[in-house]
Amino acid sequence: MGVTEIKPGEKIHTSGDTVDTIDIIIKGSVDMTLPHFDGAVTLGVGSVIGLCEAPGDTHRFTYTSPSGASVFSYPFNHMEDVARVISANAKIAPTITSALVAEVNHIREFSVEYEKSAMDAYNKVREEQKEMQKLSAALGRDMPLYKNLSDLQLPTQGDGIESWRENFAKAFFTYDATLKKGIYVLGVDICIGVIYTVADYMRRIMRIIDQTGQYLRYLAEETIDFHSGLEALRIESREQTRQLMGGDETVVPEMHDVLNVILNYSCADEVIKKNMREAMEAYVACKDRTATDEETRRIRRKLVEPFFRIYEECLFRSFEEPGRPPIEVGMFLRFAYMDERVVTKEDFEQLYRIYVNYIPDPYGRIVTIEEWLRKIYDGKVMPSKNEFDLDYPSYLKDAVRQGDMTEAYAERALSDFDERTRFEIKNLFTSGNRMTFGRISVYSPVFDSANQMMPLDKCYVSAERVEEQLANIREYDHRIFYREQVCKFDDEAPPVTIHQEYLPYVILMPNIGTRTVLWQEIEGKKRTTPGRMLLPIFCLEDLALSMARLCGEFRWEMCKTEQGVHWNDLSDPSLTAEYSDYLQYYRKNSSLSPEHREKVKKALQKAGNNYRRVFVADYVLYIMYEAKGVMRLNKVARDIIYRYCPLALDHSDGITVNAQYAQLYERQKNHNTQNARPLSNLIKKREASELYVPEELYDEVRFLAK
Repeated sequence: MGVTEIKPGEKIHTSGDTVDTIDIIIKGSVDMTLPHFDGAVTLGVGSVIGLCEAPGDTHRFTYTSPSGASVFSYPFNHMEDVARVISANAKIAPTITSALVAEVNHIREFSVEYEKSAMDAYNKVREEQKEMQKLSAALGRDMPLYKNLSDLQLPTQGDGIESWRENFAKAFFTYDATLKKGIYVLGVDICIGVIYTVADYMRRIMRIIDQTGQYLRYLAEETIDFHSGLEALRIESREQTRQLMGGDETVVPEMHDVLNVILNYSCADEVIKKNMREAMEAYVACKDRTATDEETRRIRRKLVEPFFRIYEECLFRSFEEPGRPPIEVGMFLRFAYMDERVVTKEDFEQLYRIYVNYIPDPYGRIVTIEEWLRKIYDGKVMPSKNEFDLDYPSYLKDAVRQGDMTEAYAERALSDFDERTRFEIKNLFTSGNRMTFGRISVYSPVFDSANQMMPLDKCYVSAERVEEQLANIREYDHRIFYREQVCKFDDEAPPVTIHQEYLPYVILMPNIGTRTVLWQEIEGKKRTTPGRMLLPIFCLEDLALSMARLCGEFRWEMCKTEQGVHWNDLSDPSLTAEYSDYLQYYRKNSSLSPEHREKVKKALQKAGNNYRRVFVADYVLYIMYEAKGVMRLNKVARDIIYRYCPLALDHSDGITVNAQYAQLYERQKNHNTQNARPLSNLIKKREASELYVPEELYDEVRFLAK
């Protein structure tokens, strides 16, 4: 077709044009760009335009010459045309081959950046979601519901190209100068073979670019309404800020007679309201509200029953009525703030700012108590077990058996979400709130500055802080929340065991407390469900230590659940069985020195001979010290914990300098390799047969490599 002169800024092909030519750049340079993306790939002399696509397809990229160029164009109707074009340009075939190798390397770099832009776009939406929550709270309303946001998918990361292809292409680029001088010049057929190989790799990259483009379009379409709503909220918020005094967004309103506002909002019986007022008046009148004398304890106890009845009534009304409740009621539901007379001005201001700036966990795993009860009320989760370890259906059956309710009533209650919520309040909330408060002898359900021992902003447990601590623990004990399950994907594949992660729910109790509680490790009897952990929303203890202790309890209780009646049976080895045996027979253990035996003895005495407590204390040392290379455990304890709670291999560099850990590390690495080998072989077999490979298989291999 001949030579075409391209003027500066002129387009050679536009995205969407039909691919019907192969264009070789013989002078100047050309930029490849995608619509709506700032990145570009610059092609120099010898580069070929058109090999990204098959003939008859449409150009994905737009090709523009920034300063002018010359291209020689050939018809492109079949892939065989590539060989004819190269043969017709045998003298410059090495240059074309070298330029194409450089081109594909730049396109791969481009695709990586493009994929990153998709992940950045997704993260931006999640950050904007938090912004919308904050704006909505500041404007005194519920965040608008956008179903598409909860269903929003993460971008698929590009692992569709086998590693050997990636490495092969990189080797061509790395040794390009040598290949150009010593290999490509040997004959045009070698150049043609390399060009076809590189072009095939290029088209695989194009598929990744297509997937990323499709994802970005999907993300844009799914968030149109959300972005419109966000912009409207931004405008409204700016207008509200403009109307505030001096534009000061930190102004905290004064609140008076908060108790009556809450009582009037509730639909509780007048007798309950009267009891609440009398109990609160007596409580406010106490000279020392944290005293442990019998009279003060009696006054505090009188608060409990009416408090939870009022809470329940306010909660149900806030669920049933549109819009947000009055801010006094909102702070009551979240923090148990009930009377300004027992809260200092400084604490109230902190509570108010925390309340209006609250950002919920976007994944709904770390929740305040009213958010958790909303999940129960909406039927999203089942109620928790009660103090007798009965889940809701079992509780109803037991009540019928005991004659406390009729079978017909139990059947209705099973699907009655109001009854489910009341069950959760009666059990998890009332007991969990007292337990997380920690100091049972001075327990009061209402927020009281007398219980505050450090600034609220320092002890406030936000979703971000909890997520950070859980992430720190999972970085080392990365298998803690994984459960095994057997899957069979199709008739061609044998059953395989895979690991699936079930992160726990963390429920923040409305108190200033000192204790964390593992309420249950699974939901009901199903093991592939998340556990439930309770924390005070204002935690007076070190959060990192508290979360490590909580995870240690989870490890122990999850093992007992999985093992059932054999949890301490050494003939069926497990974490609990081996640790119980170690603690029971430590005096006869020749692997322990006399000094270590004495330490085990003191640990058992301190724990009241409770094996779980000893394990949890050792697990805390394991996570907070041993995992970072500071030896605190004896050899026997270390060996058991490492076998059942192995440290992530990619975080073991710092500890393998220790001979004991080096041996444990190698054993774990070999064990993982043996387990991964049959899965890797299965994947290769299915790939070779061009059968669908479930993503779960790739995930399991990556899991075993950690």
